[in-house]
Amino acid sequence: MFKHLFYRIYWWNSNVLKEKEFAVFSSLLGVSVFKVLNVSTLIFLFLIVLNNVQSYPKWFHVVLMFMMLVGDYFLYVHKGKHETIIKESLRLDKKKSRAKDFLVVFYMITTFAAFFIAVYEGRKLL
Repeated sequence: MFKHLFYRIYWWNSNVLKEKEFAVFSSLLGVSVFKVLNVSTLIFLFLIVLNNVQSYPKWFHVVLMFMMLVGDYFLYVHKGKHETIIKESLRLDKKKSRAKDFLVVFYMITTFAAFFIAVYEGRKLL
């Protein structure tokens, strides 16, 4: 699913925004941001369960973001992997592409909703 998310962000940047130079970087950054939001949500929920939201070191978030970006670079961009992802996505038939699009949109909405709920619940404990 993350490969399709990568492709859709790439498609949006190159076809809608007409961005050619940074479309791959924007896709990499977009996928990484969603993954960081997922991990952050899990961390926040864990801290809420422990009733100790202030024990989260802020510097850890910067390290997490950097590690996720580097890891995603090797998963999606290094050695031209992004070109393979784009070619595979272009070969999908319309039905499969729409199903994957639906999953990606559902994933994005769920990610934002879960993150904001976790932050909202965590703020109650401050």
